[in-house]
Amino acid sequence: TFVELGADSELVRFGVARYLINGIEGRRSGYGFDKVVQAIAAEFGDSELHRLAEVLRARECLASHQFVPTIEILAPLQAPQDLGGDVFATFVWCTSRRWLGWAQQHRGDLQGASRELTTALEIAEQHDFCVRQSYRVTAAALSVATGQFRDAIQALSDEDFRRETRDQDDIETLLYSHLLATEAALSLKATAKANFELCEMETLIDAHRVRLGHYRGYLVLLSAKLDTLWGNHDEGVHLFNHAIELFEALNPPDYAAVIDAKLELVKFAIRDGQYDIALTRIGELLDESEERGCIDARTRLLGLQAKLFMDENAPTENLREAYADLVSRVHLMNNPRLTFMAYADLYAYARKNLQPRDQKFWLTRLKGLRDLLDRSCYEDLYGNYVLERYRQEIEGGLEALDWDLDRLTE
Repeated sequence: TFVELGADSELVRFGVARYLINGIEGRRSGYGFDKVVQAIAAEFGDSELHRLAEVLRARECLASHQFVPTIEILAPLQAPQDLGGDVFATFVWCTSRRWLGWAQQHRGDLQGASRELTTALEIAEQHDFCVRQSYRVTAAALSVATGQFRDAIQALSDEDFRRETRDQDDIETLLYSHLLATEAALSLKATAKANFELCEMETLIDAHRVRLGHYRGYLVLLSAKLDTLWGNHDEGVHLFNHAIELFEALNPPDYAAVIDAKLELVKFAIRDGQYDIALTRIGELLDESEERGCIDARTRLLGLQAKLFMDENAPTENLREAYADLVSRVHLMNNPRLTFMAYADLYAYARKNLQPRDQKFWLTRLKGLRDLLDRSCYEDLYGNYVLERYRQEIEGGLEALDWDLDRLTE
């Protein structure tokens, strides 16, 4: 069909872009559409179609969680000389920045991710590209990952954004916006807002059951978290187990979501003082997450394991046995914000139970994260997990331990 269009390259370009740019049809059909685009590019001698083929090849790597190859493909690409003059070239460049930012986020470079996603969103809004709403949600996902929950909720709850997304019939973007807003609200313990977003999710899923059935598990998972916040622990356990069933029944199963639901069940064991069971389950889930390649789930598991070292009720002998294993894995965390929290917990444990060299080890690791986080995010974490925890000691004159934030961020 494209070849029959003859020399009308613009029609070919936008036909290809409309059909392929999100990679959805390619993944569903099992075709390597980057090769199809490359063939069309060769037919028409179009350099931007060649660039699009590279971007699509990177998108396929991203879809299979191959973040390093994604970055290696996209990072060397140069911006068009006349950004905005050639709309199609600008669109391809904008798309490449969005996917590069997404890959960098999962590799733990949150500063780089923020830079690329901001660029992509600015270009999309400037040119009124139809993808600007999905780009806005991608940027909000980064806000959630960096703990900027209120910023995420504000961006995702904007009425103009949601109305335009509905008008475009972009139901998946709209649903994902509700999912992220729910996660942010739960993190803030804003139960009324979380409940509202969950109701909106349920309405969308019921209305578009065929298209969005795979989101049913996330609806149940988030509902379980909300019930837990409300104190309905028995119902929470029931819903977490139901979510696991739904995720495992998918084709293919959503193993990352299964592990996340199981992680929530581990928290109940911790609450009930079953530390042996909790540590054993965390170890098993860590092995499973590494086997499945679920790096985000692995990060959350390591963060939970590190948090146990702040639990005054946890048996000391259990923690000492788990410490060496955690130290050998904690560097695998891919979210610098969660990594900072884990290092801070381990530093607190080292101050009480280990030698000065161990304390210095974790302080050095905390300082090493400053280049991966925006300064505002680093300042918030430092204030909450260092200054507040050790305020009395700092005020008592511990400058020699280099507590000063400006020194840490020089």
